Amino acid sequence: MCGSLSGKSRYSGGFTMRLFRLSRLIVGALSIPGLVSAQERDPTGRYDVLEPADHLEDLLEEPDLGLAPGRPFTIDLALGGAFSTNAGQSRSAPVQTGVATPSLAIRAVPISLGSWRLRGSLTADGDYFVGDYNDRFGEGRLEARGYAEHELGPGDLRAGYRVLGGFSNDFAERNYTLQVTSLAYTVSIEALRGELSAEYHGSDDPNLRRTRVTSLLAYRLPEPQFGYDVTLGGMLQYSDFRAGDNSGRSDVTAQISLGAARAFSNGVSLGWFAAFSHRFSNRERSRFTEFDIGPTISKAF
Repeated sequence: MCGSLSGKSRYSGGFTMRLFRLSRLIVGALSIPGLVSAQERDPTGRYDVLEPADHLEDLLEEPDLGLAPGRPFTIDLALGGAFSTNAGQSRSAPVQTGVATPSLAIRAVPISLGSWRLRGSLTADGDYFVGDYNDRFGEGRLEARGYAEHELGPGDLRAGYRVLGGFSNDFAERNYTLQVTSLAYTVSIEALRGELSAEYHGSDDPNLRRTRVTSLLAYRLPEPQFGYDVTLGGMLQYSDFRAGDNSGRSDVTAQISLGAARAFSNGVSLGWFAAFSHRFSNRERSRFTEFDIGPTISKAF
């Protein structure tokens, strides 16, 4: 873990605090009443399928401040594309289509506060599906994250809080808001990384309120393959819903994944991701199987 930082880090600490204050403003904006519109599908499906990959990337990668001398943060622009065999996470009527996901993220350099390390980020992204499916499945998202990490035994303890707002993908209407409080423990043994986490998802939509327990395992091959760093991943996740129409619902989602990433000059990177996901549930309409594959090109500066 990082030790105490220099004078440059004091500036980064001020930026991180400003980032957290901005996060609070976003929380307030996302909490304005009267803006919620009906969702055509259960948004937890796509969230549970794609969030593990984003989370693993966030754990394994840290901002490269060499790309931005004098700044305690990086700006990341990315454009992802994917083919999905079940874009709507439906049990009985799967839709096979393509989706583009542009994103903009601001990531603060980790700073030390005693024996804790603080991290934060702000992200805006969206899913734009091919053809008429965009009206059914398209979504825009705004997210603010903050983490505090601490060495504990052979691993790291992490407490986190994030706010995620789901919108129509032109950001004209807000569909839901999630406030996620989490506690996780991560252990790394050479190229193998494992994590166990517990989360509570609060929401303005009672149907999205749940407790979620997730186990993640990632193995990065020791040698690059064709110039790419390759990571094999596995995820098992349990969700317990206790409010709204979903009261009493229980889901178990399993996923296996393969990721590959290659860094080029000037902060440009190219990644590939493939994942097979299956969700079991005591609610028949919440069960689905899905396969996703596609590339992402990104630029950090």
